[in-house]
Amino acid sequence: KATNTGQSTALNVNGLLSANSPYITISNPSAAFAQIEGGQEVSAVYTVQVAGNAPVGSVATFNYQISAGAYAASKDYTAKIGLVIEDFETGDFSQFPWTNEGNQAWQITNVDPYAGTYSVKSGPISGSQTSALLLQYEVSNSDSISFYIKVSSENNYDWLRFYIGSTQMGQWSGSVAWTKVVYPVTAGLKTFKWVYSKDNSVNSGQDCAWLDDIVLPASISTSAWAGNDMTICSNSVAQLNGTATSYNSLLWSTSGTGTFSNTGILNPVYTPSGADYQSGSVVLTLTANGAITATDVCNLYFSQSVTVNSGQSNSICPNESYTITDAVAANYSGLLWTTNGDGTFNDATALLPVYTPGAMDTQTGSVVLTLTASPLPGCASVSNSQTLTIYTTPTVEVGSDRELCAGNNSLVFEGVMATNYASITWSTLGDGTFDNIHTLNPIYTPGIMDEINGFVSVSLTAESDGGCGFVDDSLMVYIHALPSVQMPEDQIVCLGNEAMLEIHLTGTAPWTMTMAEPFQTQTIEATPFMMAITPTATTQLVATSIADAHCSAVASGQTTLQVVQVPMQPDAPQGLDTVDFNDGMTTTYLLTEVEFWESYTAMLTPENAGTVAVDGREVLVTWNIDFRGEASLTAMASNLCGQSDWSVAKTIEVKSTIGVDELKVGQIQIYPNPFSNSCTIEMTGFNAGTLHLQVIDITGKVVYNEVFEANATSFKKQLPLGSLAKGVYSVRVTGAEKSLSTKLIHR
Repeated sequence: KATNTGQSTALNVNGLLSANSPYITISNPSAAFAQIEGGQEVSAVYTVQVAGNAPVGSVATFNYQISAGAYAASKDYTAKIGLVIEDFETGDFSQFPWTNEGNQAWQITNVDPYAGTYSVKSGPISGSQTSALLLQYEVSNSDSISFYIKVSSENNYDWLRFYIGSTQMGQWSGSVAWTKVVYPVTAGLKTFKWVYSKDNSVNSGQDCAWLDDIVLPASISTSAWAGNDMTICSNSVAQLNGTATSYNSLLWSTSGTGTFSNTGILNPVYTPSGADYQSGSVVLTLTANGAITATDVCNLYFSQSVTVNSGQSNSICPNESYTITDAVAANYSGLLWTTNGDGTFNDATALLPVYTPGAMDTQTGSVVLTLTASPLPGCASVSNSQTLTIYTTPTVEVGSDRELCAGNNSLVFEGVMATNYASITWSTLGDGTFDNIHTLNPIYTPGIMDEINGFVSVSLTAESDGGCGFVDDSLMVYIHALPSVQMPEDQIVCLGNEAMLEIHLTGTAPWTMTMAEPFQTQTIEATPFMMAITPTATTQLVATSIADAHCSAVASGQTTLQVVQVPMQPDAPQGLDTVDFNDGMTTTYLLTEVEFWESYTAMLTPENAGTVAVDGREVLVTWNIDFRGEASLTAMASNLCGQSDWSVAKTIEVKSTIGVDELKVGQIQIYPNPFSNSCTIEMTGFNAGTLHLQVIDITGKVVYNEVFEANATSFKKQLPLGSLAKGVYSVRVTGAEKSLSTKLIHR
């Protein structure tokens, strides 16, 4: 019996029974089961024959192995050949070495045996006496002992007890009819003892016990089995598996000239000689020496190894059959071609068949054809395979048309598919170039004419392996011009006013124009695009990128909106508070700079004081020679957004010392005047001694100061005044007796 202890169904199950005894023959050693469900128990019946010369009581070991694919289980069983029985039919105790103990020996009796003519009964004893029957016995392996007992005694006082060694196995009292009992026995030297005992009083019944038909476990005896006859391949060795019992020594011998790895063990390896192989067989003998000498033989036969070669792998075109022409095999009992595909052989058992591929073979593109040669006895099957490649018609799919933006851009052909090809080639009807015309995903760079035309057709051609055909597919590449943006010219905007920008774009609507912060991205539907903005400060609008319906590009356009406001009121003009006509008839005043001024306007009062001319921030007053007294000079700033308030007036005292005698005693002349880099001052009328020269700007600040010694009443000196800012200055020379001034202009 075998049980599938798993949860899944076991398929194609095989049960194999084998024995290691020379006296055992199993006529049907193998049993097959199509399947065994999880948890199911199955049974198989095997026919076992025992040789007539088998020693009674010898032990045969059986091995039962059950397997299903990668799963297997096995178990060993032992069985005793025949029954070792003591039935006392000899009429005495001569069959086994029986002994007695106690007050009286057991006796042979022919009265009411269990079977046959004789049985034994306990000896006649009286109160507190015993009668014991003993047998010392060597048990070869775990087994059992069985026997029949009968008792007639005082119930629960007089007993028949059975012992194995010192262990009581059972006891009986009263009136017990013939009854069979069985007890397990382990291997080794055992003492079986039956004891009938009485208490110290009362007799009842026949006052004794009986034994009959004792079946003993297998005993140890010398035996030898060389194993089953076997066949091995030439040039290989034989693993022997002999069996022997109760032996002192072993000896293997051969009828040939081969050698054993060890002649004194049960399972040596036998290595045949060349002469053994040539003779075709040898006889191997196992001799076991024990109480007796036992021998057995096995025949070792030799077969030639299988050789097989399925031939070279090959290739065919679709819809062709394949004739195998170069397969070879030798030393086989049969041939079988198999395929891992769905094609067919015209004769799968022929050495050189014709194979017709199936639909799946063609679809997968290859199939493995395997030639298996069945062996001669003792050898293993040998298989060899070849691969048949079936070329298929290539397929090409370049996908949908592509779009590309002009401007030195390239197109990567992604998503292109091709199968079953030996080579692929890209081509163009334009003047562009591929980086590699033999790859699935090349990079195409349009040529000048491609961009001018705005499109180009490209194709991919695939050629099959084996020259079985080619296919192609093509697509259009549409090339779009890059969009652009043109920002308007810079504008000046008065604070609070709205500026309207007219932005022109090229390309295909709609556009997305990205602008530098703080301006948001603009979505534009038509060109020109009017963009209104009311800036609060001077602002620069920068377009950083432009994208139309097809392409995107970097934008570089920008517009500056200069925000201006009405100028602030300027401060009073800066310059001389007192004017002396002796120093000249014109005086220059400087106006303070205010933010956002474009021009200044000056006004001199009273009107008869003179006239004013404004040059930037400089006001040149030309005095009326007849005017004396106090004059006021005021100014205002203006721009396109309006005018400031008039400044605070500058009060000027106007006088003339022309004709006064002390002023004619000395004179200062500067030339050139105006000057650019340097000028020369000429002084007369000063006494020799220390002179102090100062250059004063219109704010009254001394910007040049020099002290020097004059050794004459008239002399010249060069003044290095080129580093002064452009403007109007007063030059003053002071001596011990006098001080003279004159105007100096730096332009």
